[in-house]
Amino acid sequence: MATAGRKARRKPPRYRFDVPRGQRDFGINVRLSGDPNQLVFGFLESPDGQLLSQQSNVTAVDPEGNPIFIRELQEFRRDPAPGRWTFTVVAPNPVAGTAISQDFTGTLQFNLIEASATGLPASPGTVLPAGQPTLARVTVRNTGIAPQPFFVDARSTATGDLRLVTEDDETGVPFPQEESLDYQVPPLTTRLTATVAATAPVHVELRSITGQPEALGRSNAQNVATASIRAAEVQPGPWAALASLVGPFPPDGAPPATADYRAVARTQLFDDAVTSSTGNVWLAAVRPDRRSSLRWCWTPARPAPSR
Repeated sequence: MATAGRKARRKPPRYRFDVPRGQRDFGINVRLSGDPNQLVFGFLESPDGQLLSQQSNVTAVDPEGNPIFIRELQEFRRDPAPGRWTFTVVAPNPVAGTAISQDFTGTLQFNLIEASATGLPASPGTVLPAGQPTLARVTVRNTGIAPQPFFVDARSTATGDLRLVTEDDETGVPFPQEESLDYQVPPLTTRLTATVAATAPVHVELRSITGQPEALGRSNAQNVATASIRAAEVQPGPWAALASLVGPFPPDGAPPATADYRAVARTQLFDDAVTSSTGNVWLAAVRPDRRSSLRWCWTPARPAPSR
């Protein structure tokens, strides 16, 4: 266990710590000692520079859309890669109006996550009957100091390419492009690729919500540009793709052009046979030192009829 204390200042404090090989998990908590009505983020960066977690001290939103703050924030990480990690504490807009500084303390602990399951097959030789649901219950104890959401993220052991979706139109996007196309990248992704097929030479920029990591790609002779990020685990969460035309242009400006977008994640594939009481989203918030039980069910597919 390691503990640190510091005042939140203009320059975000960064803490670096070494994770030995073989650790099951670790947790980092931060407790503010002053005004709780101040937004504070904790960013967790892996040894290879990927931002793998972002937590804040916002616990809910009131009916008017205002954030509800608490004095604590909590980070958890399972199966951490050995090496030097970085934890950064950021107060993005320190204008609460009641203080000129903010004291806080933090603690790092290893192997503290408590989770158990009942109803799971106990042997690789267990065969589940096709077409019949099998129920299991997962119990998670929040060993941190702040409420945490937990959910069932069922994956298969297979890895494949998953086409990502966006709320924006990916086809026939005109230039100049006013806004980027935004995508959500799932955890356990090892490669993220954005491809733009345009009617003129283009550059494509692929960047995370924090601006880094970032990748750039220039179109080939067919006006297809590709930007790609590879890592042991690519930063999960929001990413953006933005293309721009390559000059030089005539005196009257760039000619009309359009582009088609495509974003693909190489990741562990989702197990479509599994459903859960939470859905695959952060819905179940767990209070510290309380247990939350998640029911989940999987239905093996029936074999295809022979012909």
